[in-house]
Amino acid sequence: MQPLENQIRQLALTSPTKEIGGYVKDGIAYVVDNLSSTKADDYYADKSLFRSDVIFHSHLTNPEFSDVDIYVADKLSLNIIMYCLKTDTFRYYTGNPNKIFPLLNRPSIPGILDCIELLRDYYRIKLNIHLTEFHNPIRLWPYNLLKYRRSIKTQNNILLEYLLKNGFELVSTVRINDIFLLNSGRIISPHNIMIYAGNGCYTHNHGERSKIGMIPTQNIVAKLRHKLLV
Repeated sequence: MQPLENQIRQLALTSPTKEIGGYVKDGIAYVVDNLSSTKADDYYADKSLFRSDVIFHSHLTNPEFSDVDIYVADKLSLNIIMYCLKTDTFRYYTGNPNKIFPLLNRPSIPGILDCIELLRDYYRIKLNIHLTEFHNPIRLWPYNLLKYRRSIKTQNNILLEYLLKNGFELVSTVRINDIFLLNSGRIISPHNIMIYAGNGCYTHNHGERSKIGMIPTQNIVAKLRHKLLV
């Protein structure tokens, strides 16, 4: 068996124009498909396909970890090995599971740091209310709309069901800390959550960093309040 660094280097060299990545198990590097739409600049994957807590990926030119790399490692408690093709160098990082993530200006990473995770972190940090994890392929729809269209169409109320099971109740008026469930023109099914902040909403749309944004009243499907805040 080749040393692990040699394995990762050889895998990266087979894809000199796109970032590749995967996981390491028993000393062997296994590739997991890159779902990013900008594969030359990013590596995103379905976290459910990682079979260990050690992952790797390549950078084409940047020899240092990106902030997204660090966010993923910390959020998922992973150890990351990064190889840069241009400099032929490796970097290593051990995720910090106790890290508190900022609510604003966090990157958008579907399935890892998205609107659902923003909701969970907001309620835990600000309100000491702990919501369960949300496991569903609908979280990965921005990577491949066609692939996940069936999940979105056949599970129209999956987000609402998740919220109701976690103690939220439908309301007609809103107060600070309540949430909006939204859809968009492209996707009829509710697939986005915003947290009401009084002068706007905490938002975390795909492709953007979390921020305080305007309330898109035309897209609101439901308004909800947690029963501990009634």
